[in-house]
Amino acid sequence: MMEQMTDMKSQENEVLELVMFRLKADTDPKQFIAAAGILEQLLANQIPGFVRRSLLCTEDGTSWTDLISWKDMQSAVSALKQLPATVEFKNFASMIDPQDMVMRHLIPAQKWGTES
Repeated sequence: MMEQMTDMKSQENEVLELVMFRLKADTDPKQFIAAAGILEQLLANQIPGFVRRSLLCTEDGTSWTDLISWKDMQSAVSALKQLPATVEFKNFASMIDPQDMVMRHLIPAQKWGTES
């Protein structure tokens, strides 16, 4: 199995960036969503390899997940280096509790279903 996973890394596969977090206690969720929208525009217009993004939260608004799809791992890593220098990212990240954040870059192990 590990050999198959290694083979997948060498291929150009879409990469999913999964970021799970909570907002800082004094953050207004509406302002956070607005900041996320501004960051979305930056990603779509200026960051190479960006594919799509979904921002999700639990029904009570306590836990959040940002799912970002990248063309490949190189694009994901490059964006991670570029984004912290931007005002849009700094504003977005300033509302996140850094003590309660988990980030992963995930590659496809298997795909099922159909693409639409």
